[in-house]
Amino acid sequence: MPRPSATFATLLGLSVFLSGCGGSTSSSGPKGKPGVFAIRPVALRTNGLGVDPKTGKVWASLPDGNGSVVDIDPTTGATGSPIEVGVNPGVLAVSADGSTMFVGLDGTSALRKVDLRTRTAGGTFPLRTASGSDLLASVIRFQPGSNTTIGVSTNVAPPFIGEATGPLIYDDGVPRPNALGLYTGRDFVWTSPSRIVTVFGYDWNEVVVDAQGASISRSVRNEPLRDTSLVVRHGGKLYGDDGTVSDENTLARIAALPIPGPFYGGTRSRPVIDVAADRVFFLVTTPEGVRLFGYRFSDLSLVNEIELPGLPGAGSEDRMTRPDLIRVGAHGLACRSKSTVYFLDNVPGL
Repeated sequence: MPRPSATFATLLGLSVFLSGCGGSTSSSGPKGKPGVFAIRPVALRTNGLGVDPKTGKVWASLPDGNGSVVDIDPTTGATGSPIEVGVNPGVLAVSADGSTMFVGLDGTSALRKVDLRTRTAGGTFPLRTASGSDLLASVIRFQPGSNTTIGVSTNVAPPFIGEATGPLIYDDGVPRPNALGLYTGRDFVWTSPSRIVTVFGYDWNEVVVDAQGASISRSVRNEPLRDTSLVVRHGGKLYGDDGTVSDENTLARIAALPIPGPFYGGTRSRPVIDVAADRVFFLVTTPEGVRLFGYRFSDLSLVNEIELPGLPGAGSEDRMTRPDLIRVGAHGLACRSKSTVYFLDNVPGL
């Protein structure tokens, strides 16, 4: 195995260790806390990340060659055998039972289904508006309890500019007829099989899903205005990348965490919730680098924020245009830049 690099930083009493893939640590800190927060980079050009809920493996879309998806063992960084899916694969999602993946193909404005049990790519389905404009998948989420029905938020494909519908509803690749209009959702969450909440800037939209597709039933704009682009759901609450915390039923704002940014050229990640560690995590790309914020899940107070050494800032060519912060294993996170997947170990130490 390659030897870890000897790069250390101590931030607010927490040791941070930047290791090569396969590196390990054995330091211990104060009683009850992991002593070392390890960053393990895996050199891999990717367009998107997702987690298999059944196996815990991370899936990545690879733009090089013919375009493929590959699984990564988060404990070792070892990759499996790639599955070819098509030109320039992007965002992806894995069903709760681990049987099925859908991946967006940015090179052909399409979706592709992958059977993860047999590791074979299935049918390809075009992503287009009713008028025939090509779309690119920006978010894919499975309907609760299903491995065939998905919601897909999209952007209009170049050379046109604009954020499009969010979400379109597909049953095994077949679109339902009713679709939302432009600027209705950069991101979304299912709160039940028949209800979705979308976010777009200042607006939070309640969306009804039925056999005909999706339609907005009401919109909420909370004051003071905050710009929400990404959202997750847990325990009856919705958490936005801008720090907004809202009730999932009324959509009323409960709290507003002081998350900085977004900075010019930078990004904020979708929040990640770790109930066992009593944490909500946010990743923010700044001009100088990348910072990880940890808040208590129980009372939303700030526990710590740290600079992640070695991760590219907003001014880098390798910057995190979409960091895809995801939950990995019992106490880990993963994120990505254009050329590297980073595994963050012992995160509860924050």
